[in-house]
Amino acid sequence: MESAAGAVSVSISSGVAGTEDWQELNAEQLIHEADLALYPAKHLGRNRSVIARPSGLEEVQTVNGVEDQVRAT
Repeated sequence: MESAAGAVSVSISSGVAGTEDWQELNAEQLIHEADLALYPAKHLGRNRSVIARPSGLEEVQTVNGVEDQVRAT
């Protein structure tokens, strides 16, 4: 990404929860599950997403625009 001052590096860590995995939860509860998944994503480093699943958390790392499943925790 470029800015007036030059190149800027951008990364994101995210926690994700989807309705297919959590059909019985309402929107507030889904946000809570995603928020809980965000903490390990931040702890593990840059450009990571952690997916909240009823069976546990699944870490996904994005490298060069490609998502690689790293491990299930």
